[in-house]
Amino acid sequence: MRVKDILEEMGKDLEYEIKNQIQKFNKIKTGDMIRSIRYKLIPIGTNYRIEISTIEYFKFVDEGTVKMAPTPMLQPALDIIIRRYRPLIIKAYKEDITDQLVKKLKK
Repeated sequence: MRVKDILEEMGKDLEYEIKNQIQKFNKIKTGDMIRSIRYKLIPIGTNYRIEISTIEYFKFVDEGTVKMAPTPMLQPALDIIIRRYRPLIIKAYKEDITDQLVKKLKK
């Protein structure tokens, strides 16, 4: 499996896990926060970045404010996803590097 494909899956799962965290902490009032969670895979040269977009007040719920205790949702979701995908990403990068080397050696 290619790195890009794994990162696409990872983005989808991260979006799902953040939504699970919102439900876990019963932070659903109107549903706007849960509907706002979206991922996007952004190419950067030969690499990629997963970007998560949220409603503007998500940060205040997640990190807290002077008047409100934090309800960490992003970091727990990231921890779950990183544990799940780390071996797959390492393997995919090794395969991609090997494929690139083989192609260069055949030239």
